[in-house]
Amino acid sequence: MAIFNRSTLLQKVQDFINRVAPFTDALIQKSEDLEVRSDVLDSVIFKTPTVGSISSPAATFTADFATNDEININSAASISASFNVTLANLQGNSIGKLNITKKTNDVFDFANSQIIPYDTVGGQAGKTVLNLLVINTDTGYFVIPAYNVRIATESLSVTGASIISGSITRTASGACQLSGTVNPGVGETPPYTIATISNVLFRPLVNSSFSVTPVATGTDPNSGEILPGGTIETGTAQIRVLTTGVIEFVTGNLLSTYDLSSIVFINGN
Repeated sequence: MAIFNRSTLLQKVQDFINRVAPFTDALIQKSEDLEVRSDVLDSVIFKTPTVGSISSPAATFTADFATNDEININSAASISASFNVTLANLQGNSIGKLNITKKTNDVFDFANSQIIPYDTVGGQAGKTVLNLLVINTDTGYFVIPAYNVRIATESLSVTGASIISGSITRTASGACQLSGTVNPGVGETPPYTIATISNVLFRPLVNSSFSVTPVATGTDPNSGEILPGGTIETGTAQIRVLTTGVIEFVTGNLLSTYDLSSIVFINGN
C-alpha cells in the first residue's frame, strides 16, 4: 500500500465520509448533528504547513508564527552578517521551522530563545543553509539546529610572539589538544597573554589552568641523552586558557621553553 501524504489522506477521509467513489458502498450511516463544519479534519495530522518568507532581513527582525508554520529566510543579499531574531506567536505544543539560506559567514542568534544544546551559534559559519526547529514551552522558546553543529575543520593554527608551531587539534567529540612550544621571553610580567584562539569552536567550556613542563635542549633524539652543551630544565609553568580564547602565561621561568602538548580541554559545540 502506498504511503499517502497529508493532503491525499485528508481527501480520502473526506471522500469516505461523503460516499465519493470508491467509497460508494453501504458502509456506515452518516450522522447529521445539525452542525456545519468548515474546517474538516484541520489538525496537526492532516494540516499542510503554511510557509512564509523573509528576504534580505535587517540585522534585527521578527520571525512571526502567527500565520506561518515554517518561515523561509534568505539573507544572501543582506548587508548584515550577524542577525538577532525575535521569535513570536508560536503556540505551545507546536513545532515551527526556520529554513535559512545565507552568506557563508552569516550568523543567526536569537533575542528570546536558547539554542539547544549549548546555546551557541557554533557550526553556522561556513554553511550556506541552516534548518532550525523552534519549540515554545512554559519556560520560553528553544531553537534546535537540525544540522551537525560540530566544525568540519579538525585543526587550527595558534599564533603569538612567543609560540612556536602552535596549533589545536579537535576530535569529533570536542576534545581539543594544543601542540607546539612557548618561549615566554624576558621582560614580560606574568600573567600576560601569549596568544588568542581565533575560533570559538576551539575554546574551552570553562576557564582552565594547566601545568606544562620545560623542553630539554641539546639531547639525542633517539636516546634522550644530553649532548655537550645541552640542558634539562626542571620545574613547571602554569598556563591558563580562557573561554574567550585567551591563552595566558601565569607563572614559570621566563627563560625556559615549555611544551604545550599536555594541554587538553573540551569544547561543547
